[in-house]
Amino acid sequence: MPKKTKPLSGAPVGNGVIQLGDASPGTEVHTATGVTSDDEVDEIWLWASNTSVADVVLTLEVGGTGVANEIDVTVPANGAVPVLQGHPVNNGIAIAGYAATASVVNVYGFVERNSQ
Repeated sequence: MPKKTKPLSGAPVGNGVIQLGDASPGTEVHTATGVTSDDEVDEIWLWASNTSVADVVLTLEVGGTGVANEIDVTVPANGAVPVLQGHPVNNGIAIAGYAATASVVNVYGFVERNSQ
């Protein structure tokens, strides 16, 4: 399956960094390809950094809001962590995020779009 690297749809082209708010629904990170079959899939690669002096919980909402759609990750103070490593999505699934403290967590990464 050929791969094409693309920026996150929620980030300005060439920037790739999104500063998150502190409430659901979260800030858009990426909306997957609209293809509904396995012929095209976005693999999402995300990292989160925290600019504050305290650990902050990042909540990613994958495909909607609510506990069943949430991935929680603690981002260490003045640190960075991998968040999603090749998570496959398609069918227009949206990924959004928010943090327990506004404007201190940045999400960055890229998409590898696989198509047949």
